[in-house]
Amino acid sequence: MKKNYLTFGPGSAPASMFFRAKFDPKSEGGSGGVSEKEAINALIESKSQKAAEDFLKTKGVDFIKSDAIATEIKSIAQGIVDGLKVKHGDEDVTLETAVKSIQTHLDELSTKQKEIESKGQSVMVALKKQFDAQSTSLKSIHDSGNGVVRLDLKAATVMGLGNFGTNVVLGYREPGIDKKPLPQRFIFDLISVMNGGPGSNPLTWLEMVPKEGSPAWTAESALKQNMDWTYKENKATAEVIAVHVPITKQTLLNWPMFEQEVNVELARQLYNKLDKSIISGDGTNNTIYGMEYYAIPFSAGNLAGTVIKANVADAIRAAIGQVRKGAPVANEQIGGYAPTAVIVSEDTATSMDLEKTSEGVYVLPPFKSENGTIIKGVPVIPTNFVDDDEFIAGDLTRYLFNIVQGLVFDVGYINDQFIKNQLTIRAELYGVGRMKFNERPAIVKGKFSTAIAALTKA
Repeated sequence: MKKNYLTFGPGSAPASMFFRAKFDPKSEGGSGGVSEKEAINALIESKSQKAAEDFLKTKGVDFIKSDAIATEIKSIAQGIVDGLKVKHGDEDVTLETAVKSIQTHLDELSTKQKEIESKGQSVMVALKKQFDAQSTSLKSIHDSGNGVVRLDLKAATVMGLGNFGTNVVLGYREPGIDKKPLPQRFIFDLISVMNGGPGSNPLTWLEMVPKEGSPAWTAESALKQNMDWTYKENKATAEVIAVHVPITKQTLLNWPMFEQEVNVELARQLYNKLDKSIISGDGTNNTIYGMEYYAIPFSAGNLAGTVIKANVADAIRAAIGQVRKGAPVANEQIGGYAPTAVIVSEDTATSMDLEKTSEGVYVLPPFKSENGTIIKGVPVIPTNFVDDDEFIAGDLTRYLFNIVQGLVFDVGYINDQFIKNQLTIRAELYGVGRMKFNERPAIVKGKFSTAIAALTKA
């Protein structure tokens, strides 16, 4: 019969030990062979190496061993038993009992692993968490050489929206900040702008004031016509437009871009106020003088009462004519100007596009462009800066805005802000608007209701 070998390698024993016994794996005991189980029990339960050998020899086992094997086997067997006693506190423990206990524990781990993996968490991840949590206890066992640590492998729950706390971003946050829209800037494109800088305030100029006389045809040796005039200085004084925002230092530290955001918003609001003032500023309460202040009122002149069913387009056309004449009534001594723009409200511009006859046919005057935005070559510009009944027409370049100091931002402290860890951001612009006296007829202002009534034929 072919014999097999039961081999006990080094394991936790010294590497020099080696023991091998021939055995019959099919045998369940008795003469003529020994089972693996009997061989292991013989080693564990024997009190001496010789007793183990005598028992195994009765089973017909052949030994191959080194000279030091007796001592080594006894040491290993006793070490196993002693180790199990320390762990279990059981003086009668056997290797078979220990193996069964270990196998039972492994079966439990396998079942737990399947439960955990079915819920999305691997055993290795769970073990790592437990080792991290029990690091102090594990170190204590390592230092003392004994002890017990319980490792609990907990299954993870299914994650849902409830796992996201308050203010946790769900989905995609679009860049930028939604802000209230302001009227589109356009006025600087229509007027004249000068960057005079420091020293350009007040802004002064000379005006010629006519007195008497004018050229005339004369006879030979006759007295020639006399004429004279005077010069005088005129000036406009700059004003400051400003706005500020108090904030805390912590706000800037928590949101570094907030200062830039403040600057952008202050600039938007400041320029919006400036554009409005350039159109309608009246010079009171430290404001600048705007175009409406300098412009001359609309006058129908010789067109009064001559237009059948006058409308908004007719009023604008008449205002353009007044600018070109330089006066309500043409005068050979007065020159006119070339209008550059007409400013109306958004609703007025819309009503001009929607104008129809009594039969519902759209009306397109011959002096109006197909898209309705140009009247007699002059663009009509809608804005929220004027009322529905108002209009301004003329050569708007005759209005000059001089920038003494452009938009600047300053940071400082007001009152006790320093000790409160606060600060103030201020934005300001220093400038002046003017129209020269003799150029005032270049811009005409009026109300549609009044102009249409003056033009309409009774």
